[in-house]
Amino acid sequence: FEDLLVALADTVWKACRDEDFERHVIDRLAAETGQDTWEIFAALDEELRRRADDADTRLAFQSSWPI
Repeated sequence: FEDLLVALADTVWKACRDEDFERHVIDRLAAETGQDTWEIFAALDEELRRRADDADTRLAFQSSWPI
């Protein structure tokens, strides 16, 4: 399950959203926590949107450092 969360974070970090993958994570969270999928979706969608909206700034900062 942790690998799914890391993959989701990596995807959103780059301002990508994958509805099918997010739905899979939401379903797993619902199964693990017993919460309603709609409640999880509402909370997760808002957070992922905020993270994706700020991705350009993060990626530009990250790219400014030499490798």
